[in-house]
Amino acid sequence: MTPQAPHQFQLLRQRRYAPFFWAVFLGSVNDNLLKFAVTLLLVYQAGSVAQPAWLTAGIVGPLTGALFIIPSLLMSAVAGRLADHLPLDRLIRWGKGLEVLMMALASIAWSAGHAWGLLACLVLSGMHVTWFSTVKYAYVPRHLDPHELLGGNGLLEMGLFMAILLGTLGGGVPRRAADETQSPAR
Repeated sequence: MTPQAPHQFQLLRQRRYAPFFWAVFLGSVNDNLLKFAVTLLLVYQAGSVAQPAWLTAGIVGPLTGALFIIPSLLMSAVAGRLADHLPLDRLIRWGKGLEVLMMALASIAWSAGHAWGLLACLVLSGMHVTWFSTVKYAYVPRHLDPHELLGGNGLLEMGLFMAILLGTLGGGVPRRAADETQSPAR
Protein backbone atom coordinates (compact mmCIF):
# COMPACT_ATOMS: atom_id res chain seq x y z
CA MET A 1 0.00 0.00 0.00
CA THR A 2 1.42 3.40 -0.98
CA PRO A 3 1.31 6.30 1.46
CA GLN A 4 -1.34 8.87 0.69
CA ALA A 5 -0.21 12.34 -0.39
CA PRO A 6 -1.08 15.11 2.10
CA HIS A 7 -4.20 17.11 1.39
CA GLN A 8 -3.57 20.37 -0.50
CA PHE A 9 -5.13 22.50 2.23
CA GLN A 10 -2.25 21.45 4.51
CA LEU A 11 -0.06 23.64 2.31
CA LEU A 12 -1.80 26.67 3.85
CA ARG A 13 -0.10 25.83 7.15
CA GLN A 14 3.37 25.52 5.67
CA ARG A 15 5.79 28.40 5.64
CA ARG A 16 7.04 27.62 2.14
CA TYR A 17 3.56 28.11 0.65
CA ALA A 18 1.15 29.99 2.94
CA PRO A 19 2.80 33.46 2.92
CA PHE A 20 3.07 33.31 -0.86
CA PHE A 21 -0.56 32.18 -1.20
CA TRP A 22 -1.85 34.99 1.02
CA ALA A 23 0.32 37.62 -0.69
CA VAL A 24 -1.08 36.62 -4.09
CA PHE A 25 -4.64 36.25 -2.74
CA LEU A 26 -4.73 39.65 -1.01
CA GLY A 27 -3.05 41.34 -3.97
CA SER A 28 -5.71 39.94 -6.28
CA VAL A 29 -8.50 41.09 -3.95
CA ASN A 30 -6.90 44.52 -3.89
CA ASP A 31 -6.48 44.74 -7.68
CA ASN A 32 -10.04 43.67 -8.42
CA LEU A 33 -11.49 45.89 -5.71
CA LEU A 34 -9.68 48.86 -7.24
CA LYS A 35 -10.74 47.97 -10.78
CA PHE A 36 -14.41 47.60 -9.92
CA ALA A 37 -14.52 50.63 -7.62
CA VAL A 38 -12.85 52.83 -10.26
CA THR A 39 -15.26 51.56 -12.90
CA LEU A 40 -18.26 52.36 -10.69
CA LEU A 41 -16.93 55.78 -9.74
CA LEU A 42 -16.25 56.72 -13.35
CA VAL A 43 -19.68 55.48 -14.49
CA TYR A 44 -21.19 57.58 -11.70
CA GLN A 45 -19.11 60.60 -12.78
CA ALA A 46 -20.15 60.05 -16.41
CA GLY A 47 -23.76 60.53 -15.34
CA SER A 48 -23.07 63.68 -13.35
CA VAL A 49 -23.19 67.27 -14.50
CA ALA A 50 -19.47 67.80 -13.87
CA GLN A 51 -18.33 64.97 -16.11
CA PRO A 52 -15.17 65.30 -18.23
CA ALA A 53 -16.08 65.62 -21.93
CA TRP A 54 -14.28 62.39 -22.90
CA LEU A 55 -15.95 60.32 -20.19
CA THR A 56 -19.18 58.64 -21.21
CA ALA A 57 -20.86 55.73 -19.43
CA GLY A 58 -20.52 53.56 -22.55
CA ILE A 59 -16.74 53.90 -22.68
CA VAL A 60 -15.91 53.39 -18.99
CA GLY A 61 -16.25 49.58 -18.84
CA PRO A 62 -14.19 48.82 -21.95
CA LEU A 63 -11.65 51.50 -21.02
CA THR A 64 -11.05 50.23 -17.49
CA GLY A 65 -10.89 46.64 -18.73
CA ALA A 66 -8.35 47.53 -21.41
CA LEU A 67 -6.18 49.58 -19.06
CA PHE A 68 -6.14 46.67 -16.61
CA ILE A 69 -5.18 44.08 -19.29
CA ILE A 70 -2.75 46.04 -21.52
CA PRO A 71 0.21 45.75 -19.08
CA SER A 72 -0.11 41.95 -19.24
CA LEU A 73 0.07 42.03 -23.02
CA LEU A 74 3.08 44.34 -23.04
CA MET A 75 5.09 43.19 -20.02
CA SER A 76 4.55 39.46 -19.42
CA ALA A 77 7.69 38.42 -21.26
CA VAL A 78 9.85 40.98 -19.43
CA ALA A 79 8.40 39.94 -16.07
CA GLY A 80 9.06 36.29 -16.96
CA ARG A 81 12.71 37.01 -17.74
CA LEU A 82 13.09 38.85 -14.44
CA ALA A 83 11.51 35.90 -12.61
CA ASP A 84 14.06 33.60 -14.26
CA HIS A 85 17.07 35.74 -13.33
CA LEU A 86 16.30 37.40 -9.99
CA PRO A 87 15.51 35.87 -6.60
CA LEU A 88 11.75 35.40 -6.31
CA ASP A 89 11.63 36.61 -2.70
CA ARG A 90 13.07 39.95 -3.83
CA LEU A 91 10.57 40.21 -6.70
CA ILE A 92 7.69 39.50 -4.32
CA ARG A 93 8.88 42.16 -1.87
CA TRP A 94 9.27 44.70 -4.67
CA GLY A 95 5.82 43.86 -5.98
CA LYS A 96 4.21 44.26 -2.56
CA GLY A 97 6.05 47.54 -1.93
CA LEU A 98 4.88 48.91 -5.26
CA GLU A 99 1.34 47.72 -4.49
CA VAL A 100 1.32 49.78 -1.28
CA LEU A 101 2.54 52.84 -3.21
CA MET A 102 -0.04 52.26 -5.96
CA MET A 103 -2.89 52.03 -3.46
CA ALA A 104 -1.70 55.18 -1.65
CA LEU A 105 -1.79 57.02 -4.99
CA ALA A 106 -5.20 55.51 -5.76
CA SER A 107 -6.59 56.68 -2.42
CA ILE A 108 -5.37 60.22 -3.11
CA ALA A 109 -6.90 60.16 -6.61
CA TRP A 110 -10.12 58.65 -5.20
CA SER A 111 -10.40 61.35 -2.52
CA ALA A 112 -9.86 64.06 -5.12
CA GLY A 113 -12.23 62.41 -7.62
CA HIS A 114 -9.43 62.65 -10.18
CA ALA A 115 -10.37 60.42 -13.13
CA TRP A 116 -6.95 60.51 -14.82
CA GLY A 117 -5.20 59.59 -11.58
CA LEU A 118 -7.55 56.66 -11.04
CA LEU A 119 -6.98 55.43 -14.58
CA ALA A 120 -3.21 55.69 -14.10
CA CYS A 121 -3.54 53.65 -10.90
CA LEU A 122 -5.55 51.09 -12.83
CA VAL A 123 -2.63 50.70 -15.26
CA LEU A 124 -0.30 50.29 -12.26
CA SER A 125 -2.69 47.68 -10.90
CA GLY A 126 -2.51 45.83 -14.21
CA MET A 127 1.28 45.93 -13.92
CA HIS A 128 0.97 44.43 -10.44
CA VAL A 129 -1.20 41.62 -11.82
CA THR A 130 1.35 40.98 -14.57
CA TRP A 131 4.17 40.88 -12.04
CA PHE A 132 2.50 38.42 -9.69
CA SER A 133 1.05 36.24 -12.44
CA THR A 134 4.54 35.65 -13.72
CA VAL A 135 6.10 35.21 -10.28
CA LYS A 136 3.47 32.66 -9.23
CA TYR A 137 4.28 30.43 -12.21
CA ALA A 138 7.96 30.53 -11.28
CA TYR A 139 7.45 30.17 -7.51
CA VAL A 140 5.16 27.15 -7.26
CA PRO A 141 7.35 24.59 -9.10
CA ARG A 142 10.44 25.75 -7.18
CA HIS A 143 8.87 25.44 -3.73
CA LEU A 144 6.54 22.46 -3.97
CA ASP A 145 7.46 18.81 -4.38
CA PRO A 146 6.32 17.11 -7.59
CA HIS A 147 3.48 15.28 -5.81
CA GLU A 148 2.23 18.64 -4.40
CA LEU A 149 2.15 20.59 -7.65
CA LEU A 150 -1.34 19.66 -8.74
CA GLY A 151 -2.86 20.43 -5.34
CA GLY A 152 -0.80 23.59 -4.85
CA ASN A 153 -1.70 24.98 -8.28
CA GLY A 154 -5.35 24.08 -7.77
CA LEU A 155 -5.39 25.78 -4.38
CA LEU A 156 -3.74 28.88 -5.82
CA GLU A 157 -6.21 29.09 -8.72
CA MET A 158 -9.17 28.55 -6.38
CA GLY A 159 -7.83 31.33 -4.16
CA LEU A 160 -7.41 33.66 -7.13
CA PHE A 161 -10.97 33.13 -8.34
CA MET A 162 -12.26 33.68 -4.80
CA ALA A 163 -10.13 36.85 -4.59
CA ILE A 164 -11.52 38.13 -7.89
CA LEU A 165 -15.05 37.53 -6.62
CA LEU A 166 -14.39 39.20 -3.25
CA GLY A 167 -12.63 42.17 -4.87
CA THR A 168 -15.44 42.67 -7.37
CA LEU A 169 -18.10 42.50 -4.68
CA GLY A 170 -16.10 44.73 -2.35
CA GLY A 171 -15.51 47.30 -5.09
CA GLY A 172 -19.22 48.09 -5.12
CA VAL A 173 -19.52 48.62 -1.36
CA PRO A 174 -17.96 52.11 -1.02
CA ARG A 175 -20.22 53.63 -3.66
CA ARG A 176 -23.34 52.09 -2.19
CA ALA A 177 -22.42 53.20 1.35
CA ALA A 178 -21.84 56.76 0.07
CA ASP A 179 -25.20 56.73 -1.72
CA GLU A 180 -26.99 55.65 1.47
CA THR A 181 -25.48 58.51 3.47
CA GLN A 182 -26.45 61.06 0.81
CA SER A 183 -30.07 59.95 0.41
CA PRO A 184 -32.65 62.07 2.21
CA ALA A 185 -33.94 60.78 5.55
CA ARG A 186 -37.45 59.38 5.58
